[in-house]
Amino acid sequence: MQNLVPRPARRAVRATLAFAALAATLGAPRPLRAEDPPERARLSSGDAPMPVLPAPFVLPELSHARLDLQLDWFLGRIAPEDASRTGSAAAIVRPSLETTILVPRRVYVGASYPFAVALPPDGGLAPGEAGRPSGARTIAGNVEGHIRAVFPLPTWLEIGFVLGVTAPTSTFNREHRPNRSAVDAVSSLDPTNYVHFLPDRVGLRPAGDLRIVRGPFVFQGRHGIDVLIDNEGIDRAKVAGRLLGHVGYLARSDLEVSLEASQIYFFSSDERTSGEPSAEKAFADRYRISDEHRAAFTFGPAVRLAFRDVDVGAAVVTNLSDPLSPAAAGFVGLRISLVGHVGSAP
Repeated sequence: MQNLVPRPARRAVRATLAFAALAATLGAPRPLRAEDPPERARLSSGDAPMPVLPAPFVLPELSHARLDLQLDWFLGRIAPEDASRTGSAAAIVRPSLETTILVPRRVYVGASYPFAVALPPDGGLAPGEAGRPSGARTIAGNVEGHIRAVFPLPTWLEIGFVLGVTAPTSTFNREHRPNRSAVDAVSSLDPTNYVHFLPDRVGLRPAGDLRIVRGPFVFQGRHGIDVLIDNEGIDRAKVAGRLLGHVGYLARSDLEVSLEASQIYFFSSDERTSGEPSAEKAFADRYRISDEHRAAFTFGPAVRLAFRDVDVGAAVVTNLSDPLSPAAAGFVGLRISLVGHVGSAP
């Protein structure tokens, strides 16, 4: 397996494992009870404490009170488009953090740095091409930082806005076909974060948030735009839209079951590759964004349990239309998430 991650990044991967052990020991792992102090309670516009809401998977907990350290794992099995090939696998690990600043529970800053490994579903080969399929690729992603603001209205409604920026820290060879195949396979598991595994790209990511809480039901959504700028000036800028949704039911104040979905859609397609027919041209045409393949949609059930200082959860995710990778017929994935809450409430 070719390693595309520099040595400092490999140390960061090992550090995420240490993070998991640290977060698991943050305080006594017992569920929140009514007699507990409302350190994690959200505040309404009248500063009245509201019930604890376990954080969604695809969206943030909008108004948490402390420093949140989060670690997400994705593991998926991908069915190749070519039925003669065996299935492949892809995985992502994404450590992240977010903390409130300046105005408690209203303004937040955060960052994330993902890593991934994937076996190219088509082996990095063009359709009909004979050759030795490539092995798994290990990839360091783009670092993302963000600033977010929350505006509570009535006690049951909150809105917010976020601006994220990704730095071009992922620098693997974009022209190497197995790399491109592996990146699209990984991004199929989490398509709205496609920019995290685009090499030499700067991403501007504004978005708006909305959450409605009515009794035990929680509705939360985000609509965002990604502007992807080629750091080397090779490709023209791309614009993609993001939709993320969460519908949850609080079985208890500390236990939520939910359905979550995400979609990415590109506003324009890529031009066909010019030149004489070749394996390189056939591969490039297959992986370009075409009018027939400009959107990817994922969906799945999730469950999350909120302890006093840690939230843990698991979700199943799959595609409802063509996955992001043109070499994949479909996928089924498992997402595991751990959120550690550090410090005292403001």
